[in-house]
Amino acid sequence: MSIKNSRTKINGEIRYESVRVIGTNGEQLGIMSSREAQLLARENGVDLVEIAGNANPPVVRI
Repeated sequence: MSIKNSRTKINGEIRYESVRVIGTNGEQLGIMSSREAQLLARENGVDLVEIAGNANPPVVRI
């Protein structure tokens, strides 16, 4: 029996080529690289959080 780690990925733990980004107010910011999304979150003083890692592309929220 395997136990799946359900810990939420944040910031630098998110390493996908591209992600769909949701803004702080729930608005769609579009698809961008993980690096761009991390920089955007940092510029806004918030964390980047994975919402749906199994989606294509994965969904993250600032």
